[in-house]
Amino acid sequence: MTATDTQSLAGCVVDFLNGGGAQKLIAQCAEDVTVFAPITEEGLDPFAKRDASKLDDFVSAFRAAFPDVRYALAGVQPGQDSVTVKWTARGTHRAALSYIQPCGESVAFTGSCLLKFEEGLITEIRLAADIYDLLVATGAICAEPGQTRGQAPVLNAAAMDALRKAIVARSGELGAPFDKDTLLHAVVRFYASSEFDTQTFELGGAGQFPALLAFLRKEFTSIELALDAGVSQGHTTTFRGKARVERGGERLSYMFRSGFRSRGTRVVESWVEMQVPPTLREAFE
Repeated sequence: MTATDTQSLAGCVVDFLNGGGAQKLIAQCAEDVTVFAPITEEGLDPFAKRDASKLDDFVSAFRAAFPDVRYALAGVQPGQDSVTVKWTARGTHRAALSYIQPCGESVAFTGSCLLKFEEGLITEIRLAADIYDLLVATGAICAEPGQTRGQAPVLNAAAMDALRKAIVARSGELGAPFDKDTLLHAVVRFYASSEFDTQTFELGGAGQFPALLAFLRKEFTSIELALDAGVSQGHTTTFRGKARVERGGERLSYMFRSGFRSRGTRVVESWVEMQVPPTLREAFE
C-alpha cells in the first residue's frame, strides 16, 4: 500500500467518524469482514464481534452523547498487513455514553481504527476509543451504591496484584477478591507461528479465570507483566502496559490491559486483554 493509498484510507475513516457514512470503508472490505466496535447504541462491550452493518452504530452512539463532536486525524501508522488510523475528538457531553454520565462540558478524547488486510481487502476493523481518558475528563462514571469511598481503587489494585502473581507464577487459581461469580471478558491475540500468523482466544462468563490461566500456561512458557499504576473512576480501575512472553523459545512483547469493577469487598466483573502490537517492530521491543 502506497503512502497516498494510506492517507486516502485515513481520510475515509475520519469522514466516516464525522458522519459521512461507512459506505466508502465497506466498499473496500471483504464480505466476511469482522468489526470490533466497543460502544454502540446497544451498550459497551469491548470484545463483541459485529458485522459491517454495525459500523454506523459506533458513530451514532458517540453522536448521541456528544451532539457537536468533531473528529480529526492524529496520525497514521502503517504495518505489514494493517493500517492504524489515530484520531482525536472534541464535543460537549450532553447525554450518557453507556455508563458514562454526561458532564455538560466540552471534553477531548482520543481513539484509533485498526484496519487489517488480506489480498488487498479489509478483513478486520477494530475501532477503539480511549474510554478511560474520557472517564478522567468527564468524571461522570456512576459509583456503585454502598461502596465505601476510596475502597474500590484499593480493592481493584489488590485484584490486579493477585492476577499478576497468578499469571507470572503459572498458578491455576485466584482467591479473594475474586470468587466463582466474578464475570470475565478475556481476549488473547498472539503470534502463533514463526511466520507471525495470529491466533485469537476468547473467553467469557462467570468463574472462567481458571480456564484463562490454564490457556496462558499451555501457550506460553513464561509471562512477565509491566503495568502502570492504574486509572480509577468510581468502582472501576483499569491497568495497562506490556506483557513480555516466551513461546517456542522466542520472546515477544504484547499490549496488555486489565480492568476490574468492584462492589463491596469483591470483584464482580473483569476485563483481560492481550493483543499483538500495531507493528511487528514493537513486538521485539
